[in-house]
Amino acid sequence: MKICIGLSGGVDSSVAALLLKKQGYDVFGLFMQNWHDASTTLHGECEWEEDRFVAEMVARKIGIPFYFVDLSKVYRERVVDYMFDEYAKGRTPNPDVLCNREIKFAAFWDTAKKLGADMVATGHYCRKDTLKDANGNEVLVAKTWGLNSDGKPADGSELTPIYRIFEGSDHNKDQSYFLCQLTQEQLSTALFPIGDIDKPEVRRIAHEADLPSADKKDSQGICFVGKVDLPTFLKQKLEPKKGNVVEVFDAYYEQNAQYQRIESILTSLLPAGSTEPAKMISDYVSETKTSATDKNGRMAATTEGGDAGKTNICPWDLSKLERLSDEDWEIISQSIDYSDIHFETEVYRSGKKHVKKTRWKENPLAKIVGTHDGAQFYTIGQRKGLNILHQLFKTAIANGIVAKNPTENLEITVQYQNGKYSLMGQNADEYPQAPALGANAVHVTMGAPVMLAGINRSLFATADDELRPVMNGIYFDITTEDITFVASDGHKLVRNKTFVAHGDEKAAFILPKKPATLLKNLLPKEQGDVQIDFDDRNATFTLENYSMICRLIEGRYPNYNSVIPQDNPHKATIDRMMLISALRRVSVFSSQASSLIKLRLSENQIQISAQDIDFSTSAEETLTCQYTGSPMSIGFKSTFLIDILNNISAQEILFELADPSRAGVIVPVEQEEKEDLLMLLMPMMLND
Repeated sequence: MKICIGLSGGVDSSVAALLLKKQGYDVFGLFMQNWHDASTTLHGECEWEEDRFVAEMVARKIGIPFYFVDLSKVYRERVVDYMFDEYAKGRTPNPDVLCNREIKFAAFWDTAKKLGADMVATGHYCRKDTLKDANGNEVLVAKTWGLNSDGKPADGSELTPIYRIFEGSDHNKDQSYFLCQLTQEQLSTALFPIGDIDKPEVRRIAHEADLPSADKKDSQGICFVGKVDLPTFLKQKLEPKKGNVVEVFDAYYEQNAQYQRIESILTSLLPAGSTEPAKMISDYVSETKTSATDKNGRMAATTEGGDAGKTNICPWDLSKLERLSDEDWEIISQSIDYSDIHFETEVYRSGKKHVKKTRWKENPLAKIVGTHDGAQFYTIGQRKGLNILHQLFKTAIANGIVAKNPTENLEITVQYQNGKYSLMGQNADEYPQAPALGANAVHVTMGAPVMLAGINRSLFATADDELRPVMNGIYFDITTEDITFVASDGHKLVRNKTFVAHGDEKAAFILPKKPATLLKNLLPKEQGDVQIDFDDRNATFTLENYSMICRLIEGRYPNYNSVIPQDNPHKATIDRMMLISALRRVSVFSSQASSLIKLRLSENQIQISAQDIDFSTSAEETLTCQYTGSPMSIGFKSTFLIDILNNISAQEILFELADPSRAGVIVPVEQEEKEDLLMLLMPMMLND
């Protein structure tokens, strides 16, 4: 199969091309130029010539042909002109969504086909799958687009799957939204090679392959305007229009026919017997992140922020959602039209001199809560307002018109244009002081990339156990020769030993999950060393640009080495990604209560199976592997096993097993330089 990869010069498309080449595909790179009008950009900040140069270097490094195509004309016609027209009308289409639909998977694909491509691939963090029925079989529909196998236009006689897109594995980089308008025809020829891996792993692969784009920063802003932000770009083409910021009341929605139609459609999607009121889709999208489905097929969403870990259920019946008509989709996709809300002014007399003033008449449907100058082209989402007070503070501080009242009540007064705002502050002396470390404090230095790798590989295995709080963090085991990161929830265990860092003496501490997560977010921005200072209760992490102080988990961490089986007689070597893919497919058919999958190991093969007795479903796949030992069967929780495999970067992994009742040891066949990574998973009892 011949695949065209859209090479942009960035690290994502570069790694996508590399992975396809390693998988044995006939790959060629195609760079597209979308914009070369320097009059509307900060010329020289982000030149397409530089991107093309890097993309060509990547192609040469990988060993694939490289081509160039100028799509600037069609880009202007289909994306830019349309975007300007819509913004002038007060609407805000996303140019990246338009680019994917009209350019990357349309005009770009047309060029790729002329060069002999069968498929087109991109570096999007997105996954593609096909719709399946209750038995796991693909749902096939009549193909009415493209060409049939005889080369003639599709007439419905040929059947084709229904393609769907899902968020990428890296929730921080998910780009499925930008592909939401792709057609079935476009999805049928699309590939997303990095959808199953996260950004740090992409960077690691790029560095390992010594790709020229390995250290290139992610692109910011919009692809065709370089580093210029959207408002700046728009102001060069459109005249800003001042306007009002309006808060719309519930009374308006109660009498708005368009809103009532949308609400009616959404209500029809609720499961039978549901007592929950229908909500706008934005109420879920803006506050939750879909992570799974419950046993009734409803979307389970994990709440962000303070309620992290808790789960809300989106009330939509997915079977009804799949049967929704195109007309209904069109209705619920349209923004509410607020053009029928009008404001009138009235003249009134004010003050002792009865001076005539003008004000807005009271409106039962909405009120004007502020103004904007049009520079940002503000739009208000459904029943969502702008944080006017926040904007007032920013502007007031910039203009030096914030006055602090030094009285005992610590009142803060903000005077701004025609308004005045008062709020209460608190005494800064009451702000908690950073604790001082004791005289017995231990000092350790570790490279930021080393610490980041250790936390990334361990954090997922920490527990949420109120009875054993010592398990709710990452254990740092420090010796004069190495430092070991350990995490375990009693079911899985990670032991990641690094030999590039060590202490001056034997010491240890347990870092709680929350500060570990903060470090995980800070460390990618660091390149130097991290200074760690800790005593029995507190720790200080000093980075190049940040400093973090946190409480440690007090207590004695279990002897993790004692639970690791030694001299295991059964050993299987298998391709990691191949195993992950098979597990994901088979685990769909496992019981949702247990997620149990069965591994049957025998000479040169591993059989993966699952069944759900309640629904009479089952699945089985056989993969080739290198196996030494007598035939045996062992059960694991599929979600735990997939988590472990996703946190190993090696191409091949080694399963070491003692017997079906003892923990399975999983290690990479090729360890990272100066590292010793081991993961352990407790088995589940099999009924056979």
